[in-house]
Amino acid sequence: MKKIAVILLCSVLFLASCSAAPSETSSSAVMSASENGYEASSDSGAVNEESAAEPESSEESGGLGSLSDPILPETGRKLTYSASLSINTKQYDADYAKINEELSAVGGYVANEESAAYSSDTGKNHGRNSYFSLRIPVDRLNEFLERISGVGEIVSKHKATEDLTSEYYDTEARIEVLELRRERLMSYLETAASTEDIIALEQEISDVLYELDQLQGSKRRMDTLIDYATVDVELIELITPETIGADGKPLGDRASDAFAMSLTGVGEFMENFAVFWAAALPVIILIAIFAAVIYAVIRLILWLRRKYYEKHPERRPSRPVPPVIQQSSSPRQSPGGDSQTKQ
Repeated sequence: MKKIAVILLCSVLFLASCSAAPSETSSSAVMSASENGYEASSDSGAVNEESAAEPESSEESGGLGSLSDPILPETGRKLTYSASLSINTKQYDADYAKINEELSAVGGYVANEESAAYSSDTGKNHGRNSYFSLRIPVDRLNEFLERISGVGEIVSKHKATEDLTSEYYDTEARIEVLELRRERLMSYLETAASTEDIIALEQEISDVLYELDQLQGSKRRMDTLIDYATVDVELIELITPETIGADGKPLGDRASDAFAMSLTGVGEFMENFAVFWAAALPVIILIAIFAAVIYAVIRLILWLRRKYYEKHPERRPSRPVPPVIQQSSSPRQSPGGDSQTKQ
């Protein structure tokens, strides 16, 4: 147990000495960035630019305005970029396809997508809408924003930059300290003699590996956020008198729904017809077999009967002869005894 106490004491002293050095390294990195002309961020580490601070002429024009201006300064800091747009459109299908087309052109991908449709009963003045969460390579963010500047009418926009420098370098320093600690514990494990020492060291190594995995996962997440900007786009279809039918639903939707319902009805009929025959076929086959057997038996009985009477004609039952009714031609007599002739 004394050996374990000595080993743990050495580990604590070594960890304290190592943690001081990376902290100085992290501080020097931040100071170096400040000397290059970049000020430290606030406590939240985020810089937001709201659309309300931009000129009204940009909003009225329906374009992106200054949204596509360069927002990617060449710095040594770890920054993440994000933007959000709310777009009204009267050509929902075309603009939906345009967004996906431009996304593929810059090498981005859809992180999340949600779509919904509203009917006139909800009281809303729009039909379909889609929400996209897009990930764009950070070096092509401005290009993508410029490409979709002609999509619909942009009614709101937002840009943000978040500084992850302190968190990023602090995570790197902690990873380095834990890796050194793991190596030292592994060397202790190689020279450990007693079972108690081996068990204690293996537990320490397991804890270090778990913490290392957590920190490395956090670092990978930050690398992804730094390499890919996030762009949130909300595409809203406006309902216009030209596209609304008598029931308040867009004409295209009504025609599409009617066609879909017709196809659905035909499909259901064919399915039910197939199910009916699948269920009835065994019964029909069984009934047909019984009917064929009964028919064959009746034919056999009739054939045997005919053969029997051919051999024994005297035993053939005679058909009864219907009686012949003869009409009398004598004159009809009256009650008085005088005969009356038919006039």
